Amino acid sequence: MAKTRRHKRAIESYIAVIILVIVTLAIGVALYTYFNGLVAHNQVNTGLEITSVSLSAPSGGTTGYLSITVQNTGSLAFNSINIYFGGSSVTTSCSPAPPSSLAPGNSFSTVCSVTATAGNEYAVYVSASTSTGSSVSSSVVNVIAQG
Repeated sequence: MAKTRRHKRAIESYIAVIILVIVTLAIGVALYTYFNGLVAHNQVNTGLEITSVSLSAPSGGTTGYLSITVQNTGSLAFNSINIYFGGSSVTTSCSPAPPSSLAPGNSFSTVCSVTATAGNEYAVYVSASTSTGSSVSSSVVNVIAQG
């Protein structure tokens, strides 16, 4: 009795190459997505935001009062917080004094004595150093002195 041999056909070599390329690309995309998300998650965010500001000043142009609230919207603590009014630091005239450290998510409010005239506009911003030593500043906010 003669045995008949059945020939099992393997996949063609070009189909095998296409399958290997697709699998390699899928693994590459998965690794890229994973590591890209991992790096984005570990990035440091520094944010210092003036959440409210007001300025009251007499019409004679003597001592006015700058009320300001600042929030740390970043992921690092801030040190050496300075408040600037009209280009000059007014930190030493604030009560209560800005905290020596501001943790992420926390905010503080203070009132600073400044020289201002009712009706004039003044630039206000806040700067600080991070716990890693870099500097960060808030956006400049223009405030009009109210009499």
